[in-house]
Amino acid sequence: MLLPFYSNFLVLVHPSESYALEYRVLARPDAFGFLMCEVVCIHPSFSLKRQGNAYRIKWNYWSRNILIIHKMNTPSVVTGLKAIVYFLLKYFNAFIFLEKPSIEVLQADEEFRPILDAHFRHDRPLSSGDRKGSVTALEHVDLPPEITDAGKRPEQFWQADTQMVNSESAIVVFDSQMINEPSLTDMVICMGGDGTLLHVASLFQDTVPPIISFYMGSLGFLTPFNFADFPHVLEQIYNEGGPCILRSRLCCQMIRGKNSELSSPPSIELDSVGSQTGADFFHILNEATFTRGNCPYLTILALSVDGKEVTRFRGDGLIISTPTGSTAYSMSAGASILNPAVPAILVTPINAHSLSCRPLVLPFSTRLEVSIAPDARCDSVHLSNDGRLRHHHIIHKDDRVVFTASHYPVPCFGSENQVADWFKDLALCLHWNARQRQNEFNEADFMPGRFHEYS
Repeated sequence: MLLPFYSNFLVLVHPSESYALEYRVLARPDAFGFLMCEVVCIHPSFSLKRQGNAYRIKWNYWSRNILIIHKMNTPSVVTGLKAIVYFLLKYFNAFIFLEKPSIEVLQADEEFRPILDAHFRHDRPLSSGDRKGSVTALEHVDLPPEITDAGKRPEQFWQADTQMVNSESAIVVFDSQMINEPSLTDMVICMGGDGTLLHVASLFQDTVPPIISFYMGSLGFLTPFNFADFPHVLEQIYNEGGPCILRSRLCCQMIRGKNSELSSPPSIELDSVGSQTGADFFHILNEATFTRGNCPYLTILALSVDGKEVTRFRGDGLIISTPTGSTAYSMSAGASILNPAVPAILVTPINAHSLSCRPLVLPFSTRLEVSIAPDARCDSVHLSNDGRLRHHHIIHKDDRVVFTASHYPVPCFGSENQVADWFKDLALCLHWNARQRQNEFNEADFMPGRFHEYS
């Protein structure tokens, strides 16, 4: 359910009772008569509450079921994975969810294999809703001082204790059935770069658990935490919760025409991760991109806003982006950069065949529809979501793609001052407004008589 109101932010509400989610909206008029709202999200394991211009997560029960997603085929990330798995098993009594390739990576290490074998389980863990009746209070973790030492190398956490066994902890294989139960995963730890976070968002096509992102990739614009500080970060978030940002997503629905032919079978990945209608209904965090592919002609894409066609774009394609994706492909195509807290949709043409065609910023509540114009020489275009599945989604002339505001944002833990950190990331990662510093002006070096000779 999408609740519209007159304010400077948007409330995204999921009304399904099957997920044990409850939302309360507290409304009051401000000094100017506008309706100001405060949203309290109650989940079996955490509550999400708006405080001022930010959101904050507070745990209702201990976050025991933790999913770890990491960047593959990178030795430094694998080293960090072993350290953080050992850390959670020993000190947090955690049920760690790992994908099958991650289990295979740990099994390949002969030194770490005893820890894995001692904690590996095949039985299904309890969800936070099932644990509700057996837990009366939050558990508090106090780590030893030597563990919180940020100067300690990751491999030192487990190499001296390879025979460690904690009967309260376990390692479980994370499968597709667990994704369809939002209350099963309490928290997600993301180890990698921005692409790893996009992968996590693609796994959960409905409710997304809170995400802690550690920078171990190439860019790190969406990963705010340094991995060297992970003991202190996990201890603080586990005990106290923390500030978070709700990264909005777009719901993309593909409507096939009567004469349209599917040139490829539906994606297995999309069919297995969501409760929606197969591969024709998915949520995107960055952008959806329409490109002409191998067609030698310009594509003509018709854009309809709230049911009315407003224009047709002639060029190489079109980008429909979220504020989070405004620093990705959309920025490369010349669009504006938006803060993730801004409720907006960006419409950016790719190499438009017109000097007057400019990117657009539309309200987040807008319903967009993109289709191929009947007079277009290009009969089909490729559709990719967050840079994935480009060859699985081919749009034909009779097809339509509809974009609406998703009811499932992505909650990501961050710092207390998120706006200041956003500007810092713009400068460090994208070199925003960076130039060589100009020398100071010295009046003594200015010789007006020299110029008067030529006046």
